[in-house]
Amino acid sequence: MNVWILCYFRTGSSFLAEMLNATDLFDGEFGEKVQRATRIEIIERYKQIYEKGGRLIPQNHTQMCREHFEFFYNNRDKKFIESRLPGLKYILLRRRNLVKSGISDYFSLVTKSSTLPTEKDKEKYLDIPIPFDEEMVLESYYRTMKSYYGWISYLQGSKYIEFEHEDLKRHPLMVIGSVLDYLGLKYDQEEVRLKIEKRKAEEIAAGRYSRMRPMPQRPERLEYEERLRKILEERGLPIEGR
Repeated sequence: MNVWILCYFRTGSSFLAEMLNATDLFDGEFGEKVQRATRIEIIERYKQIYEKGGRLIPQNHTQMCREHFEFFYNNRDKKFIESRLPGLKYILLRRRNLVKSGISDYFSLVTKSSTLPTEKDKEKYLDIPIPFDEEMVLESYYRTMKSYYGWISYLQGSKYIEFEHEDLKRHPLMVIGSVLDYLGLKYDQEEVRLKIEKRKAEEIAAGRYSRMRPMPQRPERLEYEERLRKILEERGLPIEGR
């Protein structure tokens, strides 16, 4: 089965991937495979995956290849990918709240932290000063908008299922069930829930970082979200996605 999770930064793709991995319903695991690479290198990588059976295509963050938007959003390249990966299914993640998305992206850029593997990393993350840089904050906001509509452009003419980050956080098991239904996989709802809870408990007990555990909240988050909200209102820019 060929599955792609399409997303942009801070949409919960790693959270979704870790829960899907815990179900043991896939031949392989979702992970971030496409890093910074040239267009030719990326295409060659797809060829290698296909030649090995093309069993499972991992999630792809647009920020990992932001210099190569034209590759992901080019219909000619999409035809090439889909010809090599028959039956490719797409899952699109986005954030409804563009204010929270922009600030989350900004915090990650400034602190250079998207995950916190240990308690020491968590302490360092909370100690890093984050000044409010209006220009950088707006860059984060525009980047999320560009990434989302880029994927929408790429997906024209293709079937896909779309979820919001907010629903994934509030009702994770419901979203997982919808994904598995969309993929046509047979599963027992209670068994899936128990496997996810077991994976989470094992990761935490072993002292490993689990993406099923939320990032700690920065004390200035609410203030910065309100400041960005006012800026967007003054400029007549959208605060929520479609």
